[in-house]
Amino acid sequence: MNLLVIRISVGLAEIIIFQVGAIILGFALSLFLTSRKNTRLQMQQTAESSAIPEADEWKLKYFDYTEEMEKKLAKMQHELKNARDNEQFLAIEIDSVRKEREELLESQAEQLASPTKQTDNYLEQLQDAQQSMLQHNQRVHQLISQIESLKAMEQKQLELIQANDLLNKQMGDMRIQLVEKENEIRGLRQQNRLGAEMQQRLERVYGDYNDLLEKMRKLEAHVAGSQRDTSSFAELQDTYFKVTKEFDEFKMKYLNLLEESQRATRTIAELEDKHREANFQRSQLQKKVTYLEELNRDLQQVAEHHNKLHSQMRRLSEIEQLLAKATQLSSGTDREESGV
Repeated sequence: MNLLVIRISVGLAEIIIFQVGAIILGFALSLFLTSRKNTRLQMQQTAESSAIPEADEWKLKYFDYTEEMEKKLAKMQHELKNARDNEQFLAIEIDSVRKEREELLESQAEQLASPTKQTDNYLEQLQDAQQSMLQHNQRVHQLISQIESLKAMEQKQLELIQANDLLNKQMGDMRIQLVEKENEIRGLRQQNRLGAEMQQRLERVYGDYNDLLEKMRKLEAHVAGSQRDTSSFAELQDTYFKVTKEFDEFKMKYLNLLEESQRATRTIAELEDKHREANFQRSQLQKKVTYLEELNRDLQQVAEHHNKLHSQMRRLSEIEQLLAKATQLSSGTDREESGV
């Protein structure tokens, strides 16, 4: 029995050391991820210092949210590992308690089978029985403390389920945001098509303007060659005035279209920036959805381990009842021997 208690205490110390090592490892991983995210964020801020302020703010929020989700995932993985370690430890504890119960029942059966032995070493046997009872009581207290820790783990499991529901809700919101971003991308593509049509119209106006200049050069050459013809000079002058007026009108149209072209060029540049930003946001949202789906699968694994631990707790309660019966039986035999 003493060797068994020493073996169990060494197992508990090792489990505590493993848990402390896992906590240190999780802290180191979270620190590494945080530093990597901070460096990535600084590089993006220096590279995109001239971008739109709203896009920068959205990126900052996204990276903060991603970092927080990674921390939660690391914490849940650590709790899952602890639950698996506790499950293994409880299985070992159950086997050891079962062996102790069998040894105790065998010893009690031997004592009941030989009631006619001499009672010279009665005090020594009574002390051994008391020591074994004390050791059993210590084991029962240890099992009770472990059951309380399992109840605390069950409470954590409920919190994890609530967190899973919250993450599912966030996944739904992100899918809605993804649909909205896709609608914005379609709108940007339509605006790009409108800008391309505007560019084509501007090119046609440039062609008409060049044709008009060519006509004016021909007209000026014709007027210079026919200055001696006084009869047609007045008509040519009227025609020249009309062409000059049309030229001024086309020039005004050209200037207006040039301004519209510049505005359209600026609009196209802004739309291209928004299009790139929307594509980036869409890819990030898709990554976030896959990340949350993986987290949901991990939570389902945690729920399965919780069910296993619940069955182990039920077995522990049965073992406690058997130990109580064995204790009562041993105390009854001690009283009978003392009466004899």
